[in-house]
Amino acid sequence: MTESDTAVLTRMRDDLVVDRAAINQKLDAIDILLGRDVEPIELHPAIEVTTPAPADPPKPKRAKKAAKKKRPRNNNIDWLTVRDEYENGAAVADLAKRHKCSQSPINRRIRSEGWTRRDMPTSPSKTAAAGFCPTCRRELIDGTCQHCGYRG
Repeated sequence: MTESDTAVLTRMRDDLVVDRAAINQKLDAIDILLGRDVEPIELHPAIEVTTPAPADPPKPKRAKKAAKKKRPRNNNIDWLTVRDEYENGAAVADLAKRHKCSQSPINRRIRSEGWTRRDMPTSPSKTAAAGFCPTCRRELIDGTCQHCGYRG
């Protein structure tokens, strides 16, 4: 046994303080490894010797929440049809259900390809002139947007 092994075992022997049974077992094992014949250590009176409390029975596991159903990936989306339906006023959520995909790829295409609705003018001045709010693109009632308060 090397000097470093002896030093480690000696340090371990000095660190044992908590449980008397565990201390005696570990001290005996260390002393055997060190080849020593040592008397048991008396603990300082201020050190409280405790025995471990009996372990509580394991709590029953909660039932796992049902996984949220994801739509299967659909690589066969007819984007020309989706674009045509979107430009004719279909909602993105309805398009996603109808074409069995999530809303994300549809919204991504709308942004990247610059799709616009045919019933909505593109410039703010044309929007207001057509009776739609240029801010939120909702219908103006008596020249006022009921959603954001815009007055045209």
